[in-house]
Amino acid sequence: MARSLVLRAWSDTSNGGQYSVLHQGGCVSLIPIPETSSMRRVPCFLRPRCLLSLCSLRPLSFYMARYSPVLHNDPRLDKGFYTGYWAPRGRLPRSLGRGDVLLFVAGLVQEDYAGLATRPRKLVERGLAGIYFVGGIAIEEILDTRSTGWGEALRRWPWLAYSPHYWRRGDTPVAVVGQGFMFRPPLLASAPGTLRAPSEAAIELLGADAARGLARNHFRRSRIVELGLGLVRAVAEKHGSVITRARQYVCSHNCLGRKPI
Repeated sequence: MARSLVLRAWSDTSNGGQYSVLHQGGCVSLIPIPETSSMRRVPCFLRPRCLLSLCSLRPLSFYMARYSPVLHNDPRLDKGFYTGYWAPRGRLPRSLGRGDVLLFVAGLVQEDYAGLATRPRKLVERGLAGIYFVGGIAIEEILDTRSTGWGEALRRWPWLAYSPHYWRRGDTPVAVVGQGFMFRPPLLASAPGTLRAPSEAAIELLGADAARGLARNHFRRSRIVELGLGLVRAVAEKHGSVITRARQYVCSHNCLGRKPI
């Protein structure tokens, strides 16, 4: 049976940022974490003033309470990849493979309260923010660029050129590639009103022990559980969410003189 791993991604208060934005209708403006590594060049899709949210067509910088000039825009569910590192340096277990599912959760706050998202606890208690399943990747291949080199990785999966790791100096991550998807609306992973317990949906997806462990770990990483995409879809639909094609960002026309991407 296929297996799944849950990882927390995008900006949150532990990395000096804020929660991402949940719009009316269930669309999400996902705010990546700040990029801190030296880069060969900073393309438009790593700049918050150039990246437009497809929910509002506003630049991501509009929603950022703490501005960072360069974003670590990864995962890219619309491009179907996540680049990271093998555990224990990173969070990717070597046992993951083709047919498995990588699920992502993120802290989200309702749009009207986005400016307060750097201190979300009271918003969580009021039901205005929480941790949500936002999407995932049905894995087709996992590439270790230390072994393949970036040239071979890009030959097989050209859109890995959108990874911020590609633009770093001398970085050789592991690339998880496949079919990206999103939940619409996002599926609540934390219990309503608290960040210390899992939601009913999380328990149904992962099992009680794994879901509670995920909550105890601040929703950073779950253990691997037996869970295929079919069951993910069924649980999502039971709780009023559907799996859709992943669409995240568009680059503005005046971004480094480039056309939209």
